[in-house]
Amino acid sequence: MIIIASVVFLLVGALLANVAAALFSGSEPFGRITYLIGLPEEDDFVAYSLRFISFFPLMLSSAMAASFFGVWAVLLIPFGYFPSMMMVRKHNKQVQNAWDSISVADFYEDSSRLV
Repeated sequence: MIIIASVVFLLVGALLANVAAALFSGSEPFGRITYLIGLPEEDDFVAYSLRFISFFPLMLSSAMAASFFGVWAVLLIPFGYFPSMMMVRKHNKQVQNAWDSISVADFYEDSSRLV
């Protein structure tokens, strides 16, 4: 029964971390997102709070699973964060590709007259 509760807390923590990653991505569509710790923006309070709060169900899940997995239960914490880290990685790759496609020539105006 303890392992079922541990899985439930693992899913809750992973869900909160994914919601936080989605909020970061939506609030900053053209900027990179930090993986774990960053400088909070004024309007990102909810996203940073969710990222912070998601750690506690993951830690509780790890503590509950310790009777079943032993010391290896600590690995549940990064396992729960893994989906949100992949969402952040995908967002950062898309931002990098968008910025790489922009060149100086896009902003250069030729001063010659059109004939």
